[in-house]
Amino acid sequence: MPRVEAGQIVFVYGTLKRGGRWHHLLGDAELLGGARTLAPHPLIVDDFPYLLDEPGRGLIVEGELYRVNSRTLARLDELEGHPHEYHRRRLPVRAGDGEPCEAWAYFLSDPVIIARVKEKGIAPIAVFDARNGGAHLSF
Repeated sequence: MPRVEAGQIVFVYGTLKRGGRWHHLLGDAELLGGARTLAPHPLIVDDFPYLLDEPGRGLIVEGELYRVNSRTLARLDELEGHPHEYHRRRLPVRAGDGEPCEAWAYFLSDPVIIARVKEKGIAPIAVFDARNGGAHLSF
């Protein structure tokens, strides 16, 4: 795995992962490999996979790291509705080779959706894939 250095590194955990509905938006990005959050976070699957900005709750979340250029980052911001539907912030993660780094991640911002998800009491998951919700979302 290439060494993760400072720059535009993005942690994806849902439909942007390989095989996901929106992965094509990362077409010019360099896959750095798998990664996990350092702290637990709630990853909830309802209509879509949502990562809640509540460190210390939920599970260690598994995803993928990509090195992106500013054009791709802007495309991801548009997809995620940053900053209104999702907000983007740096998230400490551990790359597949064990190296800790910080990567951009998108967290659900919409208070109405957050309230609905919490009201439903959906249990958090660690990995979003075809087995736990990805199939019905064209994962």
